[in-house]
Amino acid sequence: MDQSETVEFRGILYRLMGTGKYYLSQATTNAGRKNPKGLHVAIWEAAYDQTVPPEHEINHIDGDTFNNDPTNLECLPESVHRAFPRPKDREERIKRLRASQEKC
Repeated sequence: MDQSETVEFRGILYRLMGTGKYYLSQATTNAGRKNPKGLHVAIWEAAYDQTVPPEHEINHIDGDTFNNDPTNLECLPESVHRAFPRPKDREERIKRLRASQEKC
């Protein structure tokens, strides 16, 4: 499925970047350009009314990086999020991630 080149969320433009798997914010300030935010991160923060804690990342539970529904996003410690290979063995990975997940 082809993805839109850009997406707007809460007045901020996000552009499909790099490998074409994620949208990153297109900041208009110097500070924003130094720390671009992924669309999935912005959606999780808006849904749960908090920022992602330090050393944590937002995971797409089903592995689909374009499924940014808040129910498909979970906050995990970096070490847990990066510990398992993707996309192979996705079901086992999700099971193990949830078992070791820390609450944000």
